[in-house]
Amino acid sequence: MAAAGEECGALLESEAAERSKTTPPTQQQRLARLLPPAKLALLATFYAAYCLAIFSSSAFEVSVPAALEDAALGLTAEDVALALAAGQVATVTGKLFCGFVVDARGASSAFWEALLLMSALMLAGVGALKLGFHSGALLSFFAYKLAKSAVWPSMCKAAKGAFDDQVFGRVWGVLVTSSRVGAVCGGLVLSPLVMLGWVWPALVVAVGLVAIAVLLRFQTAGDGGKVGDTAEPGISMREAVRVYGADRQLALIVASEGMLLAVMDTSSLLPLYLHQQLGAEFDEAARLASLFPLGMVVAVATSGFAFDVLSPMRRALMLLVLGIGSAGSYALLAASSGGSMWSAGVLLFLGGGCFAPAKYLAPTIYVLENVSEQHSGKVLALMDVPGYFISAVFFKVYPSVVSAWGWPAVWRIISGMILVSTACIVQQQRLEAGPKHNKRSCRTA
Repeated sequence: MAAAGEECGALLESEAAERSKTTPPTQQQRLARLLPPAKLALLATFYAAYCLAIFSSSAFEVSVPAALEDAALGLTAEDVALALAAGQVATVTGKLFCGFVVDARGASSAFWEALLLMSALMLAGVGALKLGFHSGALLSFFAYKLAKSAVWPSMCKAAKGAFDDQVFGRVWGVLVTSSRVGAVCGGLVLSPLVMLGWVWPALVVAVGLVAIAVLLRFQTAGDGGKVGDTAEPGISMREAVRVYGADRQLALIVASEGMLLAVMDTSSLLPLYLHQQLGAEFDEAARLASLFPLGMVVAVATSGFAFDVLSPMRRALMLLVLGIGSAGSYALLAASSGGSMWSAGVLLFLGGGCFAPAKYLAPTIYVLENVSEQHSGKVLALMDVPGYFISAVFFKVYPSVVSAWGWPAVWRIISGMILVSTACIVQQQRLEAGPKHNKRSCRTA
C-alpha cells in the first residue's frame, strides 16, 4: 500500500511538472526574458546619453547672457547670432553626412565616439573663448553641432540591434522621451551653475558626456561596435537610391516628418505668444509653454506599447484620431486666443501629446524595420532635412502673418500642417497593412 502511495505521489508530481512546462508564460515573465537586467542597464545608459546630448545645447543657451556680460570676453549680440546661424548650417550639414559615418563606423561605436567628440569640442570652445580666440570658438561650436548630428541616427540603430523586436515599440517609446526630458529639464538643471560662472554648465556637461561615453563603450564592448549592424546582403548606394527613392511609404513618412518637425520647432514661439496675446509674465509663460513638451513625453512613453501589439490598420486608426485631436487643439487655441492662460496650457499639452507618436514612433520604427541596416543611418539622418527647410520658411513668414492676421492665424496654419501630416502617416500605415507590402524586399533590395 505504501509503495502504491509513493507511485501515485510521483505520478502527480510528474503531471504537475509537465503542466508547468506547457503553461504559457505571463506578460511579466515574457518582459523579464526579453528585458533582463543587463538590457535594462543598457537602456538606462542610452537614455542618459541622449539626455546629456540635449543638455549640451541647454548649456550654451543658459550661458549666453552671462557670457555677454563678461567684459573680458568682448562678445556681442552679433557674435551670438553668427554662432546660432553657424549652428543651424552645421546641423543641416551633419544630417546630410553623419548618416554615412554611422553606417560606416557601426552604430554603437559612432554613438560613444560622437559623445566623446562633443565633449572635447565643448571644452575647446570654452578654452578658445577664454583666450579671446572668437574664430576658434565659432569653429569649435560648428564642429560640435556636426558631431551632435550623429548621435540620433547612431542611437536609433544601436537600440534596434540591442533590443528584441517584440518589445522595441515600448523601448523606443521610453527612449524618445529622453529628447523632451532633456529639453524640459536642461535649463532648470544647468541654470543654477551659471551663478558660479558662465563656463560651469559647459564643463559639467562635458564631464558627464565623457563618463557616459566610457560607460557605453564598456557596455557594448563585446559587439565590436556593430550593435545595430546585421550581416545582411550588401546593396550598392545606387541600388539603395533606386529602391528607397521609389518607396511610397518612405516618401509619405518623409512628408509627415517634415511637417511635424516644423510644428515641433514652433514650441520656441509659445512663451512669446503667451506673453503677447494672453499677458503672461515671462516666468509664467515659460512654465505654461513647458506643458507642450510634457504632453509629448507622456504620449510617447504610453503609446510605445500600442506599436508593439496593434496591427498597421489599428495603428492607422489610432494615429488618425490623435492627429485630429492635435489639429483640433490648435484650432481651439486659435478660436480662444482671448481665453485663460491655463486653458491655453491644457490645449498645448493635448496638441503636443497627440502628434508625438506620429513624430517620434511611426517614422523611426518603419525605417529601422524596413530599410537595410547598411543604409538605415543615412535614411534616419536625411529624412529630417526637409523639416529644417519647412521650419526656416515658417520662421521667415510668421512675423508677417502675426502682423496681418494675429496669432490665431499662426495656429490655424499649424492645425492645417498637422492634418496634412496625419493624412500622410495614416496612408503609410494603410499601405503597410496592404497585401503588396513586402518588408524583406525593401530591406535586402
